[in-house]
Parts: sequence; C-alpha cells; structure tokens
Amino acid sequence: EPSKESILESASIAGFYSKARQSTKVEVAYILAKNVKKPKGAKQGLVTITNYKTIMVKIDEDIIKRLLDEDTI
Repeated sequence: EPSKESILESASIAGFYSKARQSTKVEVAYILAKNVKKPKGAKQGLVTITNYKTIMVKIDEDIIKRLLDEDTI
C-alpha cells in the first residue's frame, strides 16, 4: 500500500501532465493495476477502471520540478 505522500506526489505529476494542467486543482483517480482492463476491440489507450478512489490535488509547478529532479539523481 503506497503512502499518502506518494499518492499525493504521483497525483500532482499526473495532473500536471493532463489536459487539466491549466486548472488550479485537478481530480485524479488512483487504483490497483489489477483493476484496469482494456475492453476487447477498444482503441489503443482506452481502458475501464473499477474499485478506484479519487483525490483532489493542487498543481504546483515548484513541487513538480522538485519531484522530477529527484528522479534524475
């Protein structure tokens, strides 16, 4: 089970790279991989999700830059 901090940081990065990037807050769904399914015959990238939770995060570019810089170390 990921920590609350890991979920918040991951959701911030997902929101930053989403279509909602210009919003101040974005709702992000998080889920276990086993609950993500690709319907048969569906277009590439289309999936269905079950048993998910959502979190509202504020998109803060300073936090995003810090997190992305940590990954390159």
